Amino acid sequence: MSAELAPDTDEQVQPLALTGRDPGVPIVGALTAVPETGLSPCRIGLISDLLLRCGEGDAAAFGAVMDIFYSVVVAATELQLPPGEVEAAVDLTFVIIWRESPSYRPGGVTAVEWVMGHVSLN
Repeated sequence: MSAELAPDTDEQVQPLALTGRDPGVPIVGALTAVPETGLSPCRIGLISDLLLRCGEGDAAAFGAVMDIFYSVVVAATELQLPPGEVEAAVDLTFVIIWRESPSYRPGGVTAVEWVMGHVSLN
């Protein structure tokens, strides 16, 4: 995904490179590492922290969320939608995540479930 305007702002959002991740393991492979959630408790805590920061308007945290989930959201939408509708659904999903992030609260569903629960199939 190229740099775009953050929803409701004039700021440019640049996807961030993830640090501490083995570059030889694709994100999708990392998400299948732990059967229950797909991520280690450490990574779930990181995602939860990023979502809380998104809720405070942190565009860099939003970029990191996009980096982590982009390929997973694409894969999820490709399974459900015709090819011509995937890109718009992925874009809408991240707009929804950005706009709904102030409502994220740890302790209910996991951060991964919260993000994937916002995948738009419209």
